[in-house]
Amino acid sequence: MQLDLKSKWALVLLFVLVIALGGCNFPGQGDDVSDEALATAARLTVDAQLAQAIGETATAQAADGGATEA
Repeated sequence: MQLDLKSKWALVLLFVLVIALGGCNFPGQGDDVSDEALATAARLTVDAQLAQAIGETATAQAADGGATEA
């Protein structure tokens, strides 16, 4: 059974479409995230951002020779 070029492209397009739709995360599927888990994730994000900001400030101060503004 030989497929013509148009049929081959149709099969390739169908295959790509199936793969793309299979990779989607449709709403309502998967794990439900509790409010507590969401709050913990938010707190950890803020903690990480604060730690990064403190590290950048300390690095800048060390580069200036430890001088601080009065």
